[in-house]
Amino acid sequence: MLGGRATRQVFRLGNESRDLVFWFFDGKSRYGSLLRHAWESALRRITFGRSGDAPVLISLQASGNPSPDWDVVPQAIPPLNAL
Repeated sequence: MLGGRATRQVFRLGNESRDLVFWFFDGKSRYGSLLRHAWESALRRITFGRSGDAPVLISLQASGNPSPDWDVVPQAIPPLNAL
């Protein structure tokens, strides 16, 4: 994914499936690790916010089939490049 990593999840129920792509953005880097997010969140609480700002969670869900090419989506939607 452009500018960092994201996590892709596929949810299935019967014959239907839905794709979800998400990442966190802290103003400097983009990452899709829930473990990193939990660690940094705990550190922010312990330091009363002095360890840095909380990241923003961005999530995109595809509707319908087939799923989009997730590597192209951030480039196709210019505001996502700034996130």
